[in-house]
Amino acid sequence: MPQVASLQQARIAGTIRDDRGQAIEGALVSALGATSSLAVTDVAGSFSLALPPGEYQIRVHGDGYSSTFREMVLLGANASITRAIVLNRTGERTVLAAGLGGRPSLPSGPADPKAHPHSEQAWRLRHLKRTTLRDATDLAGGSGVLGADDPNGWETVGRALGSPARLATAFFADLPIDGEFRLLTAGSVGPYTPAFDELSGAGVAYLSVRSRIGSHGEWSARGTMSSADLSTWLVAGDYVARPDNTHAFTLGMSYGSQGIPAVERAPVPVSSVLTDRTRNAGQIYAFDRWRLAPSVLVDYGTRVDYYDYLGGKTLLWSPIVRLELTPGGEAAPTAIRVSASSRRDAPGSAEFTPPAAGPWMPPQRVFTPLPGDGFDVERTDHAEVEIEHSFDDAYSVAVRRFAQRTGNQLATLFGLDRPGLSTEGGHYYVASMGDATVDGWALRLATPDGQPFRGSIEYALASVEWAPAADLSALVGPLPHDGEDRVHDITTSFGADVPQTRTRLFLVYRISTGFATEDTGSAFGGRFDMQLNQGLPFLPSNAGQWEVLLSMRNTLRDPRFGMSMLDELLAVSTPTRVVGGVQVKF
Repeated sequence: MPQVASLQQARIAGTIRDDRGQAIEGALVSALGATSSLAVTDVAGSFSLALPPGEYQIRVHGDGYSSTFREMVLLGANASITRAIVLNRTGERTVLAAGLGGRPSLPSGPADPKAHPHSEQAWRLRHLKRTTLRDATDLAGGSGVLGADDPNGWETVGRALGSPARLATAFFADLPIDGEFRLLTAGSVGPYTPAFDELSGAGVAYLSVRSRIGSHGEWSARGTMSSADLSTWLVAGDYVARPDNTHAFTLGMSYGSQGIPAVERAPVPVSSVLTDRTRNAGQIYAFDRWRLAPSVLVDYGTRVDYYDYLGGKTLLWSPIVRLELTPGGEAAPTAIRVSASSRRDAPGSAEFTPPAAGPWMPPQRVFTPLPGDGFDVERTDHAEVEIEHSFDDAYSVAVRRFAQRTGNQLATLFGLDRPGLSTEGGHYYVASMGDATVDGWALRLATPDGQPFRGSIEYALASVEWAPAADLSALVGPLPHDGEDRVHDITTSFGADVPQTRTRLFLVYRISTGFATEDTGSAFGGRFDMQLNQGLPFLPSNAGQWEVLLSMRNTLRDPRFGMSMLDELLAVSTPTRVVGGVQVKF
């Protein structure tokens, strides 16, 4: 999301040379993912891109050179990676010669030229049609038999399956766009009866496309919808200016709708607990990344949300600002960041918010306030100071001091089993727990990207002072209560790229002493988010990048800058969501 883009920027930089070792000036490096960006190499062949955390595809285009280099990467917050790329003359393969890292991002790493190259940036030359590779050997000229002693057996299978695959992606080959298409199936395991798409594992389709706008920037559009209910969908689009501008603007929007099927299949009809037949939510945002000097960077902007189920014409404004100082220049190893935000979140907003990375899903789970209550907007004011230092591109250490003031702290309650409360129909309850004040410290240790295996660990110690609005101990145990609580929180992340098998893995695991429970209040617990991408090795590169995707998570929402630290801790009995399917990048 844009606040992450502005306040937790990651960076990818590097050089582009030809096969004789000469720098290539004017080559375009481009990105499609959580947002979009473009860089043009200078006379030394160098480029640099600033991006919010998320999943990206990188491509390189140079006039007179082959443009088959691609790489998919999941970037973590404040990450920095380096790539050295070699472009061969037209007709030859693009080779990733080396990959070195700086500050951490997860996951990324060097690519094997024989595997599907993956990365996080993608862009197009103006009016340049992407090169389409042709098979050097015609399948019809072979024996047509795959034998156990055939060293090229998999290549033969690849040609056979690649022919229809190329037909599926050939339409896009001659258009100045990049994109991705996914067919997914979702389900959940948890303390409630799934409804809508989750009940029978109905399919979900996702499509994203992007293209340049002149020489100034790039647009992208993304959308997802369910086959079980065509009135449940989510779309988003944005425009991103070139990052080498003094002012690099980002403008975007998203809109989602959640509908109830005409024929309800849940054991207890959703309409019995949800009177609205549809819910709609929209968002627009505008941010600017202003480079005042080589060592001074300012990010500022705002997000405006609208939720029709809140009633009236309520608009929720969420401004943010950050100042980053890098003594010694932009590439200096030490960075000092001072950030502040004032965030507004509606109950159930996680259903309508596009993720920063991973599978996009339309709004599937319905929600309602506790009987007799209404929807209250959560208000979180956040401020922090962070100092980060990178040690010889081997690892980085960051220390962060943060403070939050939250009004109407929200709790998300799955699987309640109380008199008068029904948890059938796949919905959950939301409730306001009162006001909370959080003050704490965090220490993070991370390895850089550009390595086959990467990881990070962050320990946070926070003091939480409560002013509860009502006694909800019957729902979430004895918390929250008047007075002060101390929370110990550890978040670890691990990323791995195995180019030999075209496998990418990303895992986040969080443990805390502050997870709320139904009966015992605050308790030690854990949450996880796992994403696995497996490339199909028998498809040639000119058939597009085909991957099998598997995602499992029991976290409620993605972490966003400025969101309340307690949001995830007060999500009670969250189910494990499982998403699987196939994706094609073209």
